[in-house]
Amino acid sequence: MDFKDLTLENINSVTDDELLEIIYQSFMEVKPVKFIKVEMHDLSKHIAKPKFSYIKREIQYGNEDDYFFIKVPIVDEEERSHFKVNVFSKEGFYDRIPKDGFMKMTSRINIKPLGVIDVYFEGSVATRKPHEFKHLNYNKSYEHIESFYYNFDSKQYIGVDDEQMAEARRALFRDPNFDFKDSPERVQEYFRREQLTEAIKNRLKEQKELCEDEFFIIKDTRYNVLVDNGITTTQENIKAAASYVFNYKSFLDNTVPKWLKLKLIFSEINIIEYDKLIQEVSNLKQVIALGTDILERMAALIQHKIGGDPMLFNWTGIDGGSEEEVLKQEFVKQNGPKDQLERFLTPRPIKFDKYDPLLGFVGYDLETKEVYANIAETERRLYRTEEHSSFIAEEEYRLRIIEHFASHRQD
Repeated sequence: MDFKDLTLENINSVTDDELLEIIYQSFMEVKPVKFIKVEMHDLSKHIAKPKFSYIKREIQYGNEDDYFFIKVPIVDEEERSHFKVNVFSKEGFYDRIPKDGFMKMTSRINIKPLGVIDVYFEGSVATRKPHEFKHLNYNKSYEHIESFYYNFDSKQYIGVDDEQMAEARRALFRDPNFDFKDSPERVQEYFRREQLTEAIKNRLKEQKELCEDEFFIIKDTRYNVLVDNGITTTQENIKAAASYVFNYKSFLDNTVPKWLKLKLIFSEINIIEYDKLIQEVSNLKQVIALGTDILERMAALIQHKIGGDPMLFNWTGIDGGSEEEVLKQEFVKQNGPKDQLERFLTPRPIKFDKYDPLLGFVGYDLETKEVYANIAETERRLYRTEEHSSFIAEEEYRLRIIEHFASHRQD
């Protein structure tokens, strides 16, 4: 069945796996989206209170031949040079702040199945915390949504009127069974796809959770831990390392491809992130091949020396400077097979690390100011956090990565 023929009436005629592939195809047939963030901090010089109407004229949409672009302003009053000074505090701590707080206006995109896009615009004010003036407290001033859907015949994205969408959302809030038959045509089409997407997610949610469980298992596995007949032991030997590599390869082969498609459908990643993660999986399979080769060569050398089973030989017993010791270091060194495999399962740290700015990510784009999360970071950014955080704080972290690499390119 083609995804264009899928309806609420016939959705149960296909299996879960068939449904997954059908909906995945909808992502393959839409025009790619470029979501470009442009820093316009100086706009805050002429705005007393953040409102969507003040930045609306700066937003640009465009259907090009090969892609659809969305260009949005990012306004962070705290980033202006006027406020990057220490007036009464010690050097290095910027204390100047407007009486009513820093104005911040940002946006994010939500790309959904069946060619639907929502762009969220958010404005807030960051004021001093009442009982702790050193830290900031964020209060939202506005949230605005602009919605689009893809016309698969004309191959263009079509915008849905803001006021009509707001009215329809209010009606749906009052009555969850609201019938859109009297709504404008574009509103009807948007919510037809939304309702179908909800039914799809209902069918596939359990499959996504099973993939998450597999991730939790591999994330907590270590190269020097061996599980044998239900007994877990810490062992520095080839058998433990080989078991880790084998299980990791099984995760990449059997869980990740399906999981990434599910993440697309549940709008946890976008199609560009999907492509970046698929490429990283391909790279890691080469890493696994290298790691496996190193372990096999070590086993041959150790067996030649001890004459017995090399798999359980304790790595700490390897002679320093020997060929097998060199191979072991090749396996465990920074950016070696073990390190690269573990990094893919490691989210970003709480605080930005300029010495390892891409920890938790697999790449970045200076033009669009986007950074691409690794598999662990795609999960962490959805979770509750132990420290205080927000969409704005997440955005600031990503922009620090972009600023880091932009400054190094200029150097």
